[in-house]
Amino acid sequence: MSHPPRPASCLRLTEAVSKLHAGLDELTSLQPLLETAFARNTLDPSLLDQYKRLLDRLTQADGERVFALKSLGLGDMDMTAALRHCELDDLAEAWGQVREQLPRIAITNRKHAQFLHKATATLQSGLGLLGATGNQPPLYGPSGLKESSLHTRTLGSA
Repeated sequence: MSHPPRPASCLRLTEAVSKLHAGLDELTSLQPLLETAFARNTLDPSLLDQYKRLLDRLTQADGERVFALKSLGLGDMDMTAALRHCELDDLAEAWGQVREQLPRIAITNRKHAQFLHKATATLQSGLGLLGATGNQPPLYGPSGLKESSLHTRTLGSA
C-alpha cells in the first residue's frame, strides 16, 4: 500500500534539512582551516570566499526550512511536529545532528565577524600594511563582503 503524495511544504522541508545537513558537514571540514586562520589572524581570500558562499547556502536553506514550517502552519522551531506531520521520521536524525551543531556554528560566525571587523579596522588605519605592527596584514579580496545574516543570528531561529 503506497502512501499518498506528500504536500509541497513537506518536500521543501525535506530539501531544506538535507541542504542544512550537507552544508554543516562541509562546514565541519572547513572548521580546522578557519580556526587556524583566526588564530594566525590571516585568512586566504579563497577560503574566505568558500566560507562566505557556504554561509549564504546555509542561510538560504534555513530560510527554506522556516518557510516550509510556516506553510504547514507551524512556528519556526516546531520541527518535531513538522517531521511527525509530514511522516519524515527518517529526517529526525539528520535534524538532530543539525540542531546539535548550531551553537558551535554560531560561535564560529561570531569569531568570523570579529575577525572581519578587526581586519577592516587594520586596513583602514593603514597599520599592518606598512608593517608597523610587526604582523603580517590579513589577506582577503578587495571586493569586500556583505555580512551574512548568520553572523547576527543563530540558524534555526526566526
